[in-house]
Amino acid sequence: PVEQADEGTDSSSTTTTTAAPRPPAQVKVLVANGSDVDGAAGAQTDALEALGYVTADPTNTEQKVTTTVVYYTAGYQAEAEALAGSLGVDPATAVQPLPTPAPVPDLQLSQVLVVVGPDIATTG
Repeated sequence: PVEQADEGTDSSSTTTTTAAPRPPAQVKVLVANGSDVDGAAGAQTDALEALGYVTADPTNTEQKVTTTVVYYTAGYQAEAEALAGSLGVDPATAVQPLPTPAPVPDLQLSQVLVVVGPDIATTG
């Protein structure tokens, strides 16, 4: 029982130290199509706009992906995880820090980059 109480205390302290994600209206998202489905980035951009996210102009990646990846810039991991959940992809596997170089040439000042894979690609 004492160990369980300690675990409970640890998880609650973790919860209090983790900042809540910013609301969608404060997060700019760029959706890039990394699948072979034409229009997939546009369809996901529309879906994210409907959820209140600020969206950049959809684009394509030069390299295809096998599953959707949600990249984040410094300080936006919580937002990327929330966004991944709203897209129906697993934040534990899909969310990653933005690599250098980025998968797209221009982030359009976005904090989160969604590279749409065939797992969620639709033409809308």
